[in-house]
Amino acid sequence: MPPREWRRQRSFGPFAPVEERLDCATVSAFSPRLRRVALALTSALFAGITGIVGFASPASAAPRTYVVAGDVDTATGDFWGFHESYFAELRAVLADPANFGASGRVRANFSVGTPRTVPLTPNSLNELDVYFLSARDLSPADITELRRFRQSGGAIVANSNAAGFFDTTAWLGLTLSPKVVYGDGPAPYDTTHKAPAPSTRVPGQENHPLLNGPFGVVNTFENWHTVAGFANTPANATMLTRTTLTGPNDNGSPTNVSITNVGTVAVYANGTFSPGSGPVIATSDVDTFSNAYTVLPNTLIAGDGACTLTGTGNGVLARNAFAWIADQLMALHGLTTFVPLTSPVRALDTRSGLGGPASPFDTGAQRQLSFTGTGVPADAAMVAVNITAVDPTATGYLTAWPAGSTVPEVSNVNFVAGTTVANAAFVRLGANSQISLFNSAGSTHVLVDVVGYVGATGSRFVSLAPTRIKDTRTGLGGTGIARTATTQTLRVTGTAGVPDGATAVVLNVTAVDPTATAYVTVWPTDRTQPTVSNINTSVGTTVPNLVVVRLPTSGGSIGSINLFNAAGDTHLLVDVLGYFTTTAPTGAVSGAVPSRVLDTRGPRTPLGFGETRTISTGLAGATAVIINITAVDPSGAGYLTVFAADSARPDASNVNFLAGRTSPNLVVVHPAADGTIKVYNSAGTTHLLVDVIGRFDG
Repeated sequence: MPPREWRRQRSFGPFAPVEERLDCATVSAFSPRLRRVALALTSALFAGITGIVGFASPASAAPRTYVVAGDVDTATGDFWGFHESYFAELRAVLADPANFGASGRVRANFSVGTPRTVPLTPNSLNELDVYFLSARDLSPADITELRRFRQSGGAIVANSNAAGFFDTTAWLGLTLSPKVVYGDGPAPYDTTHKAPAPSTRVPGQENHPLLNGPFGVVNTFENWHTVAGFANTPANATMLTRTTLTGPNDNGSPTNVSITNVGTVAVYANGTFSPGSGPVIATSDVDTFSNAYTVLPNTLIAGDGACTLTGTGNGVLARNAFAWIADQLMALHGLTTFVPLTSPVRALDTRSGLGGPASPFDTGAQRQLSFTGTGVPADAAMVAVNITAVDPTATGYLTAWPAGSTVPEVSNVNFVAGTTVANAAFVRLGANSQISLFNSAGSTHVLVDVVGYVGATGSRFVSLAPTRIKDTRTGLGGTGIARTATTQTLRVTGTAGVPDGATAVVLNVTAVDPTATAYVTVWPTDRTQPTVSNINTSVGTTVPNLVVVRLPTSGGSIGSINLFNAAGDTHLLVDVLGYFTTTAPTGAVSGAVPSRVLDTRGPRTPLGFGETRTISTGLAGATAVIINITAVDPSGAGYLTVFAADSARPDASNVNFLAGRTSPNLVVVHPAADGTIKVYNSAGTTHLLVDVIGRFDG
């Protein structure tokens, strides 16, 4: 039985949420850069706590590079994680190929770059993988950005000071003790770095990778001139050391302060905050890392001369800490290859009760969707879906995002009352291997059709310059206009750079000037027509949608797809954007919580007639980026073309719009090396929304 939604399709839908963000130079929330999240294939985890890191990918695959920065702009000085007075050395440690890189103990790179300030403003951390947070006071806006960064997979090293001083860790659920001063006070308390008794480690944590990792064993963290601890700790934090602190109080007077059972370092692994959240190392004082020493036989090294990253204590700790961070990041993003389903499968239909209640989404409704029984395994990282709003009662939008995290301020499907609209999406799976769906206004039925998923073993992506392989207006692709209830077959491989053996293809399919309200379905030629739809059409309205479809790899239908038009006549355009293959050594896909990087509404300037605007996605180095582009309230009928900022504009379109009708479309585009893209507007003026969803690497 064909899908029912086609009878209600009449026009595009309008507005996505209005929000004020940074300009287009800010980067996506997915990040942290989303990231390069896959470097080449699936990465293996560290081999135990003392092993060497390796990859399950071919030898030709380069190590992942993780970008590191912090919130001060000096290479030395106070208030960096790992105590900034040693950060110049830490920079050298991370850049040493004997430690990190293709030939190092840890097969991952850390890029520290030139000294710079990275402030905590909305989406400011998206280009980063690891963020150093200095000991200072945090504003509510700072905490919001830190939570977003962590939730989207970023790693954080946070330094606090003490109760009543700078506190950068309360947002992590940590409670600081008062500060004990072992030195830095008036005589006889002016000897810096006096050594308290060695600490005891929490039972069972003796072999934690920070204490006993690929770079050796750290026997104690305890040798400070001042120190505070975490007096109370949340259940999801691993405490690596505890000690009873006794010494002069925080003003340096002879009166001793004794604090019992204080945690000094809190470690949060992947997913301890929310599904997909990144790792965090929190220290209870800025000196916690800088003054870590190894206990030698019968003595404890003390004195400023031993405070160095090249020492066996602090040097081992710093190296182990970054090895652990790399381990966590690789584990977080280890599922990076695409697996197309044999044929598209409907996972949700609120009209019939498939996948959830047999009732529409009301205003503000949120629901979680499981893909059990669709062919998507429980350990998948992302799903590729087509989402349709059916017969909505008001102007609004649908948002899809990983379950278990807060709804992001982005949109996937924009609609108006009575208009059925579809749009493709890549969505990272969250809690319980589910995604969440949100309806902004009115009441609407929702369909979700799944076409594939991102997993550990599959195909990698090869980006191509957009190339048109079918245009029924000119006869390109061998056929004329698509008639009522007819199926056209299109050979994809052997054209536009798509080779035989490609497992799936990424297309932009456009229905041009349809004569009836209907739908178009695209599927592999070697399977019967599925009960799904890709494009919903209405009379005289040109509608595009991104389509990911499996390609047969053998038999008489090798490399071919079918396109079915349910009713009326419509011209069809098919543009190739790239393909998936098992033979490419690189080309992994990754995604996180989607984020908006551009919104031209409000005080900003819309795209003018014939204007081409350069936009930063924040995903430098990506082979291709996955973005949702929305034309908002255009003044006339036209189209948008999205292409790399360092390339000529192709003869293709991504978003087609009519005057006053807001229109979205998912786009996969190869960016310039710095992550920039260009958007061309063919007619009138239109506001523009750009939401970053994911990236391909290779």
